[in-house]
Amino acid sequence: MFKLAFSFITALFLASCSESGPPSTNTSSEDFSSLAEKQEFLETYVNFRRVYHALDFQIFYQNNSSGIIAGPSDWDIALAAQVPCDSINSWLEGFNKAQQKSDIVLNSSFDLEQLNEWYSKPYTVLGLNREYCIVYYHSKSAGL
Repeated sequence: MFKLAFSFITALFLASCSESGPPSTNTSSEDFSSLAEKQEFLETYVNFRRVYHALDFQIFYQNNSSGIIAGPSDWDIALAAQVPCDSINSWLEGFNKAQQKSDIVLNSSFDLEQLNEWYSKPYTVLGLNREYCIVYYHSKSAGL
């Protein structure tokens, strides 16, 4: 009986040490040479899929799922993109119009000062410039 209980506890411990979700990272789009590489990497850390003409991002993600006691992961994901103009409205799902401009935390090749529409939802802001089809997205976990 002791061996069975010990085996069960050992199995639980080993299972709790396994990592689920994407690996921890602190990565910039400047680390990639092509749009396809940037998009593939980004899609590891976001749950939406979009079409991009150009893409800049900075992704900080701390996977806290491993260890004896797993915890929620922490993230700070900022991206700026030029997208097909007819896709801009699809970015707004779940967002509400914001009353004021948000701080921009991304160094980008786009002129983000020209963003003129702002939206928000918990932990996330979205800025748009419909004329140039530019989207700015910033999501940050509560722990950061």
